Amino acid sequence: MFVHLHGHSTYSMLEGIWSIKEIIARIQELGMNTVALTDYFGLYGIVDFFRTASDNEVKPIFGLEIHYVDKIQWYIPDESDGTIVLLAESMLGYSNLLKLMSFAFDNLIDEKPTIDKAKLEELQEGIFCLIGGTLSWYGKKVSQWISEAELNEYLYNFLHIFWKKHLVMEVVAQDYSDEPSYQKINEWVLEFAQKEWLIAVATSNFHYLRKEDKEAYELALAIKDGYKIFDEQRRHIKWHYHIYSEQEVRQTLTNNWIDATIVDELINNTWLIADQCEVKLELYQSLFPKYENPDYITSLYQQYGDELVDKM
Repeated sequence: MFVHLHGHSTYSMLEGIWSIKEIIARIQELGMNTVALTDYFGLYGIVDFFRTASDNEVKPIFGLEIHYVDKIQWYIPDESDGTIVLLAESMLGYSNLLKLMSFAFDNLIDEKPTIDKAKLEELQEGIFCLIGGTLSWYGKKVSQWISEAELNEYLYNFLHIFWKKHLVMEVVAQDYSDEPSYQKINEWVLEFAQKEWLIAVATSNFHYLRKEDKEAYELALAIKDGYKIFDEQRRHIKWHYHIYSEQEVRQTLTNNWIDATIVDELINNTWLIADQCEVKLELYQSLFPKYENPDYITSLYQQYGDELVDKM
């Protein structure tokens, strides 16, 4: 069974154009019962996502896509700056995502909330990290045509942080004829996964519901970037970022000359990751911290508490 582990909603601020309610409806329409939400730079939609998914008997997986650099303190602008996708495996992982997001908003780079290796290493527990895709940090490194040794060094850094269980290589289902750079990135990702015995998964990185929504998506991007739809300098999207069916994912990867056995494994692995993610929010509860009072304070409260309340 295929599970979408990488996707965006309207909470991605014009990078995704459909509401969570509509995304859940589309997921069900395609016969799926689990989906991840990985909006850009934040967890703003998580409560809405949890409520809507739970009400419709769909399992929600919490995540985000965040800007990543090696070292914030000594940051030098680099064209290969990109993102990584993080998924919460457990409540501890969800708590760590919240901490990472808070840190990121205290460390803006080019107005993008950013995390670095040191902070990720500190708060990696309970988190899956997905590596792959053209706009990802690793994908941009691959597109620079740097050496194999350098590329492997970058990946071994992530392997050191997350170890084999939680570092997941992402093979994006996009037609190579639309964007040849996907071929090189996917090949590197698969090669490293096979070399190090890592889990690799298929994704489609959805930003809208159906193929016919692509024009509306480009319009949203133009609005976000301050352009009109007929401006040549606006973002023109070559790829298809709708919510793929399992058959579309399988067909796209097969058409890209990926062996059928590997395609089956990439699809089945999405369920293996999704099955390990168990986060349930306890809503409508008080989150005030519980302080332990000295015995004499407790005694005074029990003796005079009601009297003081009556006087207020």
